Amino acid sequence: MSAARNSHTALAPAKVNLTLEVLGRRPDGFHELRTVLLALDLCDRVHVRCDSRQESPLQLCVTGPAASEDIPTDERNLVHRAAQLALTRLADMGTAPLPPLCIELEKHVPSQAGLGGGSSDAAATLRAVQAIAGRDLGREWRQETLAELGSDCVFFDAGAVVALCEGRGERVRALPAPHQWNVALVVPEVTCSTAEVFGHVPSAPVPSSAARSHTDLLAQDPAAARDSLFNDLESAAREVEPLLGAWTDLLSEAGLDHYRLTGSGSSLFGLYADPEEAQWDLAAVSHLATERGLGVRLACCVPCWSGKD
Repeated sequence: MSAARNSHTALAPAKVNLTLEVLGRRPDGFHELRTVLLALDLCDRVHVRCDSRQESPLQLCVTGPAASEDIPTDERNLVHRAAQLALTRLADMGTAPLPPLCIELEKHVPSQAGLGGGSSDAAATLRAVQAIAGRDLGREWRQETLAELGSDCVFFDAGAVVALCEGRGERVRALPAPHQWNVALVVPEVTCSTAEVFGHVPSAPVPSSAARSHTDLLAQDPAAARDSLFNDLESAAREVEPLLGAWTDLLSEAGLDHYRLTGSGSSLFGLYADPEEAQWDLAAVSHLATERGLGVRLACCVPCWSGKD
């Protein structure tokens, strides 16, 4: 690790699930998953700085275009919990106490949208705190801690652009970096609770055909790659939020049947080799959404994550 510093900013990329297979319910109540995640160049920013004038040892505020009043700033927020766990870890390692930390979570990734923003923010927070302390928290500790915080968190610590994730999502195997794909994101105004969506998954889910994992999905040509996208949570998400059915109909009318839900929703995405094609399609989707009174939080085309803070 480099020397300690007074401030550090870590980037927290979003993700989409290119494939998501629900294999069944585990004894611990969670679901066994197999999913391929792709990190995107749509990032929150976690700004952490030391502030000796601050009375509280840890203070969090949320800013940015995707900030909302329903994002907590206390221990209910994964950023707050990750920072507190990092401080405890540093104390256990014999590190001198840090000055009070002021954390600004600059949100660009919509929440409750299946984009992994909270999980990515937690991983970025650990990187930022260890940079300020000038001490490596330890890869094994980070991954164990992140696995406890959330199912997708470990992926964002692995530094992979694309990875196969299994278990709850905590077993991560990096895959070869893809060609320069672009992802068109459509984030409806509706939100989906992950717990509610998984609560609507059948106790014995119907397995995806041929138990697909598609670790080579992004090596295919665009048409084949699009045909390989799937998400076993789509039906459950539509039960939780019926308006997702209206979005599916809209995309079909626009000739975009290849768009898929990411995670437990509510975001939908399509894969593109040509960003201009993506922009044209997004314009058509936005026009149809306006005609039908369907609100859109975000519609944008983003490339794959570069893998750099």
